[in-house]
Amino acid sequence: MKFADFEKLFTLLIEQKNIRYDFIDALPESISGAFFDNEYITCLEKENDALLRLLFKDALFYDILYFVYEDAPHVIRVLLPVEKQYTIYSLDEMLEYFKTQYKWD
Repeated sequence: MKFADFEKLFTLLIEQKNIRYDFIDALPESISGAFFDNEYITCLEKENDALLRLLFKDALFYDILYFVYEDAPHVIRVLLPVEKQYTIYSLDEMLEYFKTQYKWD
């Protein structure tokens, strides 16, 4: 996969997650669970994860899930080719991390 295609896909994942979370956060707490924590949403998440797993190898797959499902700041320590720690706050920083840490066509 070319990095430009990955960038479009990953940006879409982050943008859509933000839209979902903004929607849930705007609901009264007493009903937000009905929209967020249910079988329908669980099925969609499983489908998305299965598709991502088919597209990407393990390390990249798990990094994608980390950025999509966990809140910033994201702290990642890599050992190869040189030991380095990243603290990532923004989408641009996430994309730069992916660009430098993974090989693209």
